[in-house]
Amino acid sequence: MPPYRWHRVVSSRCPVSFGDEERVPTNPHFRNPGLFQQPGFPFFKGYRRLGDLPTRLWQRYLHHVILLLDLDGVLITTPAWRTVPTESDGFFQFNERAVKNLAYLLAETDAAVVLTTSHRINYSLTQWQEFLLNRGLRPRAISKINMRTALPPAGSRAAEIEDWVNRLGQGENYVVVDDDLSLHGLPAAIKHRCVLTKPLIGLDEIATQQALTIFRANQQ
Repeated sequence: MPPYRWHRVVSSRCPVSFGDEERVPTNPHFRNPGLFQQPGFPFFKGYRRLGDLPTRLWQRYLHHVILLLDLDGVLITTPAWRTVPTESDGFFQFNERAVKNLAYLLAETDAAVVLTTSHRINYSLTQWQEFLLNRGLRPRAISKINMRTALPPAGSRAAEIEDWVNRLGQGENYVVVDDDLSLHGLPAAIKHRCVLTKPLIGLDEIATQQALTIFRANQQ
């Protein structure tokens, strides 16, 4: 067995700091070395270069539960002709019912969140963590679908999701929640993992149950 390499790891449940870090060895048998170093994969909050997980964590995260999450039309449901209210942290107000449903979904699945929303480019992951926590949402981890720093072209959401699945989603238990109609053009294997919401309704109880059903059907 090759010698262990040591990495600093921060629990996904703690703030973004190294206050509760632990030193753990790299597991040479982890099935996808370097996975947690790639853009678009949920990493432990606060530290990116994890390398491979140790055995005791690898067993827990061998099959990840991942929610690819849009915001507009999912959590933000204000009609386009109205100004979206903002919260005290400066980000948009979420639909209360959608927040309740997402909180339930996260509690049931302990899912990590990959942000697909175009708003992702405007804020750091630290800010996104704060926005979600301020609204009562506690995903296991949070990341962005890719490292774009400019708005993607209109209608490119499906292409971004397909690219993420090809790079990082193979064998993972993921669900896409979005209102983007371009998702209808995805390959069937990915489309079957999608829950399309109605823009002015957002994540209602029906959509929440659909997402849970997909997660449970793909448990390994």
